[in-house]
Amino acid sequence: MQAASRFAKLPAIVWVIFAAALVHSPALFGEWLWDDHSLIEDVTLGLGEIWTRPGALAEYYPATHTTYWLERVTVGANPFVAHLVNLLILLGIGVMLFGLLKRLNVKGALLGTALFLVHPVNVEAVAWASQRKTLLAGLFGLICVRAYLEFRDRDEQKQLIVAIGAFVLAVLSKTQIIMLVPVLPLLDWWRGRALDRPGWVRLAPFAVVALVGAMVTVQMEHRVEPVGDIAALTLVDRFLILGATYLDSIWHVLSPLGHSLVYEPATDYVRFGLLGLPLTVLILVAAIGLRGRNPSLSLVITSSFLFLLPVSGLIYFPYMAFSPATDRFQFFGNMLVIPGLVAAAITTFRGQYTQVAIAGWVAIFGLFGLQRSSLFADNEKIWTATAERNPKAWIAHENLGLIAKESGGGRAGNYLDTGGRLNNAR
Repeated sequence: MQAASRFAKLPAIVWVIFAAALVHSPALFGEWLWDDHSLIEDVTLGLGEIWTRPGALAEYYPATHTTYWLERVTVGANPFVAHLVNLLILLGIGVMLFGLLKRLNVKGALLGTALFLVHPVNVEAVAWASQRKTLLAGLFGLICVRAYLEFRDRDEQKQLIVAIGAFVLAVLSKTQIIMLVPVLPLLDWWRGRALDRPGWVRLAPFAVVALVGAMVTVQMEHRVEPVGDIAALTLVDRFLILGATYLDSIWHVLSPLGHSLVYEPATDYVRFGLLGLPLTVLILVAAIGLRGRNPSLSLVITSSFLFLLPVSGLIYFPYMAFSPATDRFQFFGNMLVIPGLVAAAITTFRGQYTQVAIAGWVAIFGLFGLQRSSLFADNEKIWTATAERNPKAWIAHENLGLIAKESGGGRAGNYLDTGGRLNNAR
């Protein structure tokens, strides 16, 4: 009875963290996936080389690769350890996000945090070992925001230094987080703390870090030249892709179904954009129009768009060879969008059982998150699910062929032929 009583007195966030750990636990036993081999398992670089040789790996994210180096020199390159560290970082993000939402007096902070942690759209960033860059950038980004808010409220210079330092580490983990720079003044506006001229000057270090990070990443990624359909994309095509990927990201948050490791190719998103771009423009115009009546919704819409902008297809990046869209690209925006949806639901539906209904919503999404996490426990399962969801994913067929070949399966040739045909057709 005493033990039960002690458990009952645990803070609610502890139970949320436990539930999130349970949802993501199947992926702990997953294998190395896709580029995990070239970015983690087969890497022999020393710590100094990770920081001083930008071209030594396919990406220059030295803060992220320092964590892999620490694992390698302590326990060796082990997929279980890598996945466990990813999960621990996610849980740390959950604690930080909950504290930040409470500090900002966001309604339903606990439920918003819970939905973010268990949502199937965020499973990929945790279950894929080499996506630790997304998690680390998210964690350092939250530390940056927390310190920045402390600086703005108390004018403590040391908090500004902490915020800048955390932002540097975030950019050195994954460059996409640079869009936090325009989001910070949006947060000030939302809180009724519009920046004066000295305030804008103090944002200059963040802008400089973002610019340097963007320049390094663009230089790194343009070592891989676009080919085929990607090379033929016009500026109009890229704007159509931008509209389609943003609309796609909204759907991936609203629905627990249809998530994939690889989505449709860029040419399909050009067609989707014929509808997606006008709708995206309408959504953004509405967000601007709502800034007086509903600043919270305006903030969520605008910020989610900004975070997706660097990886929306408007600017070339090598992953576009597979698809311009992926779940992990919307991770940063989801930290605002998902709690924002929960807060909007609580504000709109003020009934007695509103929070109970939202808790049920979280539980349903958690079950789908658990199901998606279980796919990552086995490479054949995740690639099979990818090929079923997107038959055009040549990389899925190719990997299924290699898996079948290693196991002596008779379908290896069929998979490899299909993958080769789809790849050559790009």
